[in-house]
Amino acid sequence: MTDWIHCNSCYNLPRSGKNFSLTNCGHIYCSDCLSRCVRDRCMICGNSCRSILLSTEMNPSLQMYFLDPLIQLKTIQQIFEFQQNQQMRLMKFWRDQ
Repeated sequence: MTDWIHCNSCYNLPRSGKNFSLTNCGHIYCSDCLSRCVRDRCMICGNSCRSILLSTEMNPSLQMYFLDPLIQLKTIQQIFEFQQNQQMRLMKFWRDQ
């Protein structure tokens, strides 16, 4: 986990040995604070919420929020270059016809 992740209620960090969860309203809770949520209501925003445990087993669409943005930029650049190369090949083919 990265050093900016913290419980949005008590501000404990993951290195405290507690499990942390992410709610569908975008808040992060340690296991102690999550257990104090009343009737599946977020203590921060009051919305009805569900939560999932932060882990490497999370869906990749959620894991991306916890990745280093610079790594993501590199990936985006690689995707862009790949697609651009494919377009250039296709355009060259059409020009040569």
